[in-house]
Amino acid sequence: MLISITKVTLFPSKEETLVLNGVPALEEDRVSDGDQIERPVQYPLSLLEILKYNDINRWEKINVFLEEELITLKNIRYEILKNDTTLSEGDDIFPDDFLMTQKIGKQGFIFQDIFKYVDVDLEKVPQSFQLYRNDEEVSFHTAMFSGDHLRIAKKEV
Repeated sequence: MLISITKVTLFPSKEETLVLNGVPALEEDRVSDGDQIERPVQYPLSLLEILKYNDINRWEKINVFLEEELITLKNIRYEILKNDTTLSEGDDIFPDDFLMTQKIGKQGFIFQDIFKYVDVDLEKVPQSFQLYRNDEEVSFHTAMFSGDHLRIAKKEV
């Protein structure tokens, strides 16, 4: 049995209809020896579409609580480059584009990362304060993990 498949690719199709011998295939069509099956792909596709199709997540995310408020922190794990240019998720990708990934050095989260996501009123922070993670004293450089409870409070003596 000879079945030839054209345009084998890791790119998704915006239209999921298969073509059997040059005609859009129906669900009940049977494939016979010598049939040509194609999966037409419409281009361009966005980088985000390609990432989703291939189940690739560029982001590392955790959820923490600061004074009982849920905060989601995220870091990009790696950049995607085309011709030495960093792409954003909305950029168009074509079949002959050559993409490279570049790992970003920072991984994980530390206490001070929370300040990228919330504004702290310094007037309300005690003069002698302490940082806490899950009711344990920590520093600005202490690692954080999903589910941690964080607070800034008066230093206990």
